[in-house]
Amino acid sequence: MEKLKCSLLTVISFFFFIPVYPQSSLAGHWEGAMTREGSVQLLKFDFLQEGDSIETHMDDPAIGFYDCYLDDYAPNQKIAVTDSIFSLDFGYGIFKLYLNKTDQEITGISDDWKPAVRVHLKKQGVKEKENFTSENIIISHDDIKLGATLYKPISKYPCPYVILVHGSQKVTRRTGSYRSIAYVLAQSGIGVLFYDKRGSGQSTGGTTSAEYATLDELATDVVAARNYLAKRINLKISKTGLFGISQGGWIVPRALRTCPGPA
Repeated sequence: MEKLKCSLLTVISFFFFIPVYPQSSLAGHWEGAMTREGSVQLLKFDFLQEGDSIETHMDDPAIGFYDCYLDDYAPNQKIAVTDSIFSLDFGYGIFKLYLNKTDQEITGISDDWKPAVRVHLKKQGVKEKENFTSENIIISHDDIKLGATLYKPISKYPCPYVILVHGSQKVTRRTGSYRSIAYVLAQSGIGVLFYDKRGSGQSTGGTTSAEYATLDELATDVVAARNYLAKRINLKISKTGLFGISQGGWIVPRALRTCPGPA
C-alpha cells in the first residue's frame, strides 16, 4: 500500500509540474535610434517573453515597417531570458547588443558597414496604444483552409474593411511589408482581413502551392474572404474593399468578376 501511495504521489507531481522561468530584464518596450555618420534613424523594439526565450517585434518608421517579427529578416534568432549580451539582425547587418540592467539601456554596434552602425535604446513604460483588436480566424472553401487575422477598429460606429491581397512568393501574416500595411490601416480606423497565402504559413494549398496556383485559383481565396466578412454581421462594416499588392493587382479584378464590389 505504501509503495502504491508513493507511486501515486510521483504521478501527481509529474502531471502538475509547471516550469517557472525568471522574468527577463529585457522584456518590455524599448525606443531609441540607429546612427551612422551623423544620420539618425528612429527604432522601436518590443521584447516579448515566451517561456525561456524572447520574441522580438520592431517598428522601423523610416521604411514603413510596423510591428514586424524580427525573424522575417533572419530566421531563428534566439534570445534567452537570462541573456545580457546577444546578437540581432534587423535588416542592417548583425548587431552585437549589450543590456545594461541598472540603467535599462541597450547599446550595440554592427561592423557590417564601414563606418560601423550604432544602436542605443532606452526602456519605456508602455507601447503606443493600438486602435484595434486582433482576432485569428480560419476561412474554409472547397479543400482550402486559410489562416487569417482580423484587425478590428475600436469604434462604436461602422467602419470600412479591406482585404489585403498579397503579391507573389510565399507571403504570410508575419511578412514585414504585408503585416505593416495591415497595421497602418488598422491604426487609421480601417478594419483589415489578411491571410497567409495558400500553401504558406497556416494556409493549406490543396493540390497546388503558393507558387504554382493560378491567378484564378488565388482569386477564389479572395472571394472566400469577402464572403466570410459578409457573414460577420457583428463587425459593423460600412463597406468592404480589396487592396492588391503587386501580384494582387492581377488577382483583384478576377475576384471582382465573381464577387462584384468596390476595390
